[in-house]
Amino acid sequence: MCEFTVIVVGHSECGGAAACLNAVQRKDFDLDGPVITIPSLPPSAALNRWLEPLTRLAGKLDIRATSRDKALPLVVSENVKMQIDNICQTQTIRDAWTMGTPKGQSVYLHGYVYDLATGRLQDLGITRGPK
Repeated sequence: MCEFTVIVVGHSECGGAAACLNAVQRKDFDLDGPVITIPSLPPSAALNRWLEPLTRLAGKLDIRATSRDKALPLVVSENVKMQIDNICQTQTIRDAWTMGTPKGQSVYLHGYVYDLATGRLQDLGITRGPK
């Protein structure tokens, strides 16, 4: 049987993840209120809406006092995990796992982080597939 692979790859030094980390480490950050990642933009700005889920995730990681060099890789890898979970909830993937694909392929998702400095992929050990 043939396999169909979906790969989600985050990367080190991700600007979006860094913005979310910066937001979480601000003194005025509050998960209970509106989450604003880029304070110079209104909460309704497209960039703030796009980054809100990752900022909320970063806010739950207990990294407010963690150094950037340790916290940013964690935010990047947790984002990959969250995106794998999101893809697993799509109707297309759920259908592929329950009914199969038109070509009879098994669909698997994998998560990695690409290190820009070394050019290496780090396998996060995240693999999802048919039960």
